[in-house]
Amino acid sequence: MSGGMVLVDVSGKATTVMSVKGDMVDFDTTRQRLAIGTENQILLTKSNLPTWSPSSTSVLSTTGDLLYASAANTLARLAGGTSGDVLTANGAGVAPSYQTPSAGGGGKLTLISRTEVSSGTTIDSSFTSESGDNISSLVCYYDIQRTNITADMQLQYGSGGSLVTSAYYTSSLALSGTHVWSNNVATWLLARGSNYRHFAGMAQIYVGDSDQTTYNSDIIMSSVSTNTNPEGYVSGGTRDGTENSIDQVKFSISAGTLDAGSVMTLYSVDNS
Repeated sequence: MSGGMVLVDVSGKATTVMSVKGDMVDFDTTRQRLAIGTENQILLTKSNLPTWSPSSTSVLSTTGDLLYASAANTLARLAGGTSGDVLTANGAGVAPSYQTPSAGGGGKLTLISRTEVSSGTTIDSSFTSESGDNISSLVCYYDIQRTNITADMQLQYGSGGSLVTSAYYTSSLALSGTHVWSNNVATWLLARGSNYRHFAGMAQIYVGDSDQTTYNSDIIMSSVSTNTNPEGYVSGGTRDGTENSIDQVKFSISAGTLDAGSVMTLYSVDNS
C-alpha cells in the first residue's frame, strides 16, 4: 500500500500494514493494525484488546456540562440546568438531573400582597386561599398613621371566602403595664388605646394543618408592635373554630381614620 509501512515477521512474511498517521499495532491471534481513533478519544482495554473510546473531553460539549456514569464504566453528559435549578440525586441506578427547587425550602417567605390606603378605617387584603398543609404561618406587617390617637388596633382573618367574625380570644399587654383580655369577640386585639399617631408592628397568624387532631383554637396569632411614644405592645390570640385555610386579612382601627400611606404587607411562610 502506497505510503504505508509493512511489518515483517522472522520468516520474512508481511503481516501488518500501517497506512495512516497514528496507526498502531496490536495482537489478537496475529499482529494487526489498530487504526487511529477520532479526536479526543482515549485508548482503553476492552475484552483483552485495546480500543479507542470516548474521553471526558469528547463527551462534554458545552460550558457547564457535568459527567456522570450512565452505566458501569460508561461516561455520559449532563447538560447544565437553567438558572436557579438544583442538582438532584434521583436514587441508586438513576441518572442525576437538574430540577426547579420546590417552593420554600422550609421557611421561605413569599410575598402575597402589599395594600396601601389613602383613607378609611381598614386595610383589607383578599388572596388565593393558603392551606395550613402548605404554609406554617402568615406574616402581617403593618405601618400606619391615624387621626385618632386612642383607637384600638384590631386584626381579623377570612376563610372560605368571607371574614370570620366571632370567637376570637386575645390577651394584649402594653409595656407600660396595661393588660387587656378579650374573649369571644369579633377581632383579635393588637393594642388598646395606643397613644400617638404612628403605629407599626408585625403579627404572625399560624394556620392549622389538616393532619393535626381537631381541637379548638386551630388558628392562633401573636404580635409585637410599637408607637412613637415610644411604647411597646405584645399580644397573643386564638380563634375557636375549625378552619385550616386562610384567604383574607383585615387590619382595622376602632375610631378616627387612617392617613394616606398606611400600609399592610402579607407574606406566607412555607412549611415544606
